[in-house]
Order: sequence, then C-alpha cells, then structure tokens
Amino acid sequence: LIGIGFKLAAVPFHAWAPDVYQGAPTPVTAFLATSSKAAAVLVLIRLFTEAGAIFRDDRLLPVFGPIFAILAIGSMVVGSLAALPQRNLKRLLGYSSIGHAGFILVGFACYSDTGNAAVLLYLGVYILSALLAFFVIAQLSEGLGGDDIQNYAGLARRSPLLAFGLAVAFVSMAGLPPLAGFLGKLGILGAAWQARDYVLFAVVVFSAVAALYYYLNIVRAMYWQDGPSQAEPVVVNGAFKAGVIVLVILVIGFGFYPLPLSDAVEQAVPGSRGGAVLAETLGR
Repeated sequence: LIGIGFKLAAVPFHAWAPDVYQGAPTPVTAFLATSSKAAAVLVLIRLFTEAGAIFRDDRLLPVFGPIFAILAIGSMVVGSLAALPQRNLKRLLGYSSIGHAGFILVGFACYSDTGNAAVLLYLGVYILSALLAFFVIAQLSEGLGGDDIQNYAGLARRSPLLAFGLAVAFVSMAGLPPLAGFLGKLGILGAAWQARDYVLFAVVVFSAVAALYYYLNIVRAMYWQDGPSQAEPVVVNGAFKAGVIVLVILVIGFGFYPLPLSDAVEQAVPGSRGGAVLAETLGR
C-alpha cells in the first residue's frame, strides 16, 4: 500500500510530485499524470478487491478501511490547499494530482462495489481530461516562454482552439457539469453517501470547491486577462488540431452521454453495477 501510495502521489508519500511535474519534460509529466496513475489504481484494485484482501476477510476490513480514509482525506486537503497559491501551471497540476489521488482513494475507503465502480469511472474521466490538458500544454510550453500561468494570459485571442481545449480540460477536472469530470465527482460523492461516511463526503465537497478556484483562475487568465501587446498568434499543424478536437469531443460527449463509460466500468468490475449505480446517482 505504501509503494502504490507513492506511485499515486497520495499523502504522505506525495513530496516528489510537484517538483517532478514541474521539472520533467511535459510529455513525461503527462505520462506520470495518466498512464502511471492508472496503472497504480488498477494494481490497487487487483490487490484489494479481486484478491479479496479486504472484501473477503473481515479481519482486514476494520484495518484498511480507516487507512484508506486517512490517505484520502490527507491527499484531498493537502493537494487542494497547496495548489491554491501556485503560479507555475505544471507545479499546480502536480498538487492537483495529489488531490485527484485523494478522490480516487475515497472509493476504496467506501469498500463496496459502488466504490469500485466510482473509482474506475473517476479514473477514466480524469485521464481523458488530463490527457487533453497536457496535450495542449506540451504544444504551448516553448511558444509561450514557460509554464507560468501569467504566460497564458490572453491565449484565447492568440489561439482560440487551444484556449478552448485547455478550458474544457480544466472545467472537467474541476467537476463542473455538463462535462465528463462532473460524473466522476458525482460517482465519488454517491459512493461516500451510500457508505454513510459523511466526513469523507464533506471533505470531497470542500476539495471540489477549492479546485474550482485554481482551475478557473487559469481559464480567467486565458479569456479575461490581457497578454503581451505584440504577441503573435500560436500556429499549430492540422494533425495537432484534429487531436485537440477529438479529445474535446470525448470530454464533452461523455458528459452528455455517459452510458458507454459506465458500461465499460460494469464490465471491468463484475458485480459493480456501474451503469445502474451511475443511473441511480444521476436520478438522485
């Protein structure tokens, strides 16, 4: 659990994430934020659900349930609060990834099939949104002269498509409807509520509100702040534009029509009732 917690960048094994996210080349940062985190979550599912380490052994459940809850709360609080004052975009995403690890661990802390379904649903929409964000950032890092948030000021006038793609990614990661990230947050909230863990539920709400501030602060810089007066338009090739458009369509499309995603969750975790759980949660 400690080893996987380090890979997830969960508190208290998180100290490496902000420095590595900021200092590594953007494609490497994107790999750590998506593929690496997904691998850690899937290993965690295999170890603690399919292998039955928790759900089939009543002696372990009272031990690991509180441990997952402590890791989840610590990660959400530290990640959200530490991201608030950051001015470097990649470092901010490093701290926010700690917060996202906390959201994922909430599903494990609920120790239920609903929690498992919520974990996979959240992981899917988070990876899609993070991939879109880093896809755009990798293209812009050199052209804008760095990763400081201020460098993104006025980006909507220099490249409307890239600014829109980045805005969609961050609004989704913030968990606002109608984008896919909203469903991920809703699934985690539904799992915590169903488990009657109201402390976890409250911390999820608090962390989600904090995330609104630092994600929308970047959107505000792109659309409502003035950039350099002599700044030239950002030119990208057609293949890159097509990639951004495809990812934007997926993030928006799954927000409006989540059934394929929820069905995939149901197939990945037999008995999780992923589609039914999502429908019930949306119904409430």
